Amino acid sequence: MTKHLTIKKAGVIGAGTMGAGIAAHLANCGIEVLLLDMVPSELTEAEKAAGVDKSSSRFRNRISAEAISEISKAKPNPFYAPGNARLVTAGNIEDDFEKLGEADWVIEVVFEQLEIKRSLFSALESIHHEGQIVSSNTSGIALREITKGRDDDFLRHVMITHFFNPPRYMHLMELVPGRGTDKELFKSFADFSERVLGKGVVVAKDTSNFIGNRIGFFGGNYALRLCQELNLRVEEVDAISGPLIGRPKSGVFRLLDIIGNDITANINSNLYEASGVDDEQREVFKTNPLLRKMIAKGQLGDKTGCGFYRKSQDAEGNRVIESLDLDTLEYSPCVEVKFEILEAAKKESVFSRRLKMLLESDDVVGKFVWGLLSNTLCYAANRIPEICDDVLGVDNAMKWGFNWEKGPFELWDLIGVRYIAERLESEGRVVPAFVLTLLERGAEKFYGFKNGRSFSFDIFSESFKQTPKRARVISLEDLRRAGKVVQQGSMASVVDIGDGVMCLEFHSRANSLTTEVIDMIRWAVAEAEKNFRGLVVGNQGANFCLGADLKEMAGFADKKDFKGVESFINNLQSSLMTLKYSHVPTAAAVHRMVLGGGCEVAMHCDCIEAGPETYIGLVEPGVGLIPAGGGCKEWSLRCSEWLEELKGISVFAKMSKVLEMIGNARTSSSAAEAMKMGYLRAGDGITMNRDSLIYIAKQRVLGLSEGGYRPPLKNNNIRVMGRGGVAEFKVRSNMWRQGNFISEYDEFVVNKLAYVLCGGDVPDGSEVSEQYLLDLEREAFVSLIGEEKTLERIEHTLKTGKPLRN
Repeated sequence: MTKHLTIKKAGVIGAGTMGAGIAAHLANCGIEVLLLDMVPSELTEAEKAAGVDKSSSRFRNRISAEAISEISKAKPNPFYAPGNARLVTAGNIEDDFEKLGEADWVIEVVFEQLEIKRSLFSALESIHHEGQIVSSNTSGIALREITKGRDDDFLRHVMITHFFNPPRYMHLMELVPGRGTDKELFKSFADFSERVLGKGVVVAKDTSNFIGNRIGFFGGNYALRLCQELNLRVEEVDAISGPLIGRPKSGVFRLLDIIGNDITANINSNLYEASGVDDEQREVFKTNPLLRKMIAKGQLGDKTGCGFYRKSQDAEGNRVIESLDLDTLEYSPCVEVKFEILEAAKKESVFSRRLKMLLESDDVVGKFVWGLLSNTLCYAANRIPEICDDVLGVDNAMKWGFNWEKGPFELWDLIGVRYIAERLESEGRVVPAFVLTLLERGAEKFYGFKNGRSFSFDIFSESFKQTPKRARVISLEDLRRAGKVVQQGSMASVVDIGDGVMCLEFHSRANSLTTEVIDMIRWAVAEAEKNFRGLVVGNQGANFCLGADLKEMAGFADKKDFKGVESFINNLQSSLMTLKYSHVPTAAAVHRMVLGGGCEVAMHCDCIEAGPETYIGLVEPGVGLIPAGGGCKEWSLRCSEWLEELKGISVFAKMSKVLEMIGNARTSSSAAEAMKMGYLRAGDGITMNRDSLIYIAKQRVLGLSEGGYRPPLKNNNIRVMGRGGVAEFKVRSNMWRQGNFISEYDEFVVNKLAYVLCGGDVPDGSEVSEQYLLDLEREAFVSLIGEEKTLERIEHTLKTGKPLRN
């Protein structure tokens, strides 16, 4: 059994962008951090004017203090909540180095220069104590070189902990043990990194740039080469190399602008030097002459305001995005990308079919996609076991560190191992030895599934080995393949996740609430009450739920079928009330976008277990509607409960914040902020590792069941503000309108919202039932969906994915 590791204090050496970001994330995890950097060489003019001298801590800690200040103001913010910055203390390496001896973990994030790192590790050894972990965030220098000459006892505690930037958002952490790292300590730290830091851990080998950057930068370099060979424009490459082939929206060149051409050139240089003659594609890492020219001209990317893209303004002051001409290094406005195959591919929702369509296209798009993918997949196959011993590690590194939809070996399987191999041979290219071995053993894929277990092909035994189970992780996909589906639908399913607990999983488009999904909620509750101990509502898609299906709503509205709208909302409300008053415990496992109806689903469960990156809110006013699945009712109920707890205190201030929050369609920027906003309550939890959400939510359900679960009592005594509150909020919304904070139609919608939240046309302080408030929600929703401006908002959102303020 892996020893449970606790880290209370950490030291971070290096307050640059990465070091400060790591310090912020450790603070997010509740760890006290001492952030150290160099003592500045000279006083600033501001310091001189303030009478600061070089002996003062303000001067000596300036670099670290300014780093903390800057990241606190950054957008997106590296801190989950502003208060987390209090856990980071600024210091300097001359005055505060000895304090690092008090830390449980010290991580260096200094400049990538071997002698600097060696000197630092020598100094760290002198203050080291038993059990203290010492790590490097290096990506370009081997740990064996950094730690050369260090004592064996010190080396037992040393490893590489390679975060990806920005540390708060990037899931991957590459862990690399040194030649003398204690195996049990390494396992404990890996468990700690997953459990407390919330990271997806991949164990890499002590090679230059490990896994993610080795393969990722190979792909980026090769894409640039193809772009030049095929005479493609920058924006054309990004249109091809984004979500259509399972990569992030940034594509190739927007990502390079984010990284910075100078950083890219430095990483390429390290890779070229370290990869050696055994790397058959070593020449790809020779920095492209184009990059060198751009660096010389200061075209570094986002940090200098110009790289492969530049933002400017036209004569009317409108923002214009320009792209770089790779021949002249001049900028011109981006053109609309028009390739017939891309338009066809966009209509294909099944990833495997879309990818095959692009690969088999005989135009320039097909040549680019085949060139990029075939070379990248071959490169990955040739790097095992050099950089990693298993295919799963490589795939996870690329998914977690570069946000690929599928890893390289998953792509081999998806496209077809034999198909790629035969196509390579037909072109006279070398098929990787690992691939040939797989095919010679009679296998067609790198991954397999049998008797409820996952397997992957092992290069050492040349056979399939069972994939190790990750602690605290339940894979819904594996359970589905193992036949654990209790009820299958086209848009929602119910899966047995063990120990008498079911999971209701949405898999509609954007996990939206369609009629089928809503019906499945009711079915799942009834089934859980009959045959199970409890129910988890959750999924492992990109987002928990983006709300009710707007297309279904628009369909009703186009036909003027207001009875259909009313029936849909009534079904949603009654299903969520069934969820709330279930006789078995229910938990929502939410992550990323939890919007509108998705938020209402979560609010009706007994408890919510949220991933740290949870963006939750009732956003219906953005499309000219109000929450009508019980969201308004739940907020009125919470305000009433707050009023009962604080006798004699006016509820206006609380309700005013709720009205402003919903009226402006505001969502949380993290689970921590969701807690402050009130969407998460004191009994709800935050699970740092998103992969553990379903598992932890299941434990919550089992805990409630073991305690003799009793459903909540129905509340018919919700105290509301009544017509007096409605009048007060009408004045407030008019002030917002006069101040141009909201549009005239926003004011109309907000007044409808206020009417519902305040309980409608009843005397101030009246007590009403939940059903009464649900009826008000439904009536307001149906009336709004008949408004022309609401239909305009819905249509605009469906077309663009963005709200319209008309």
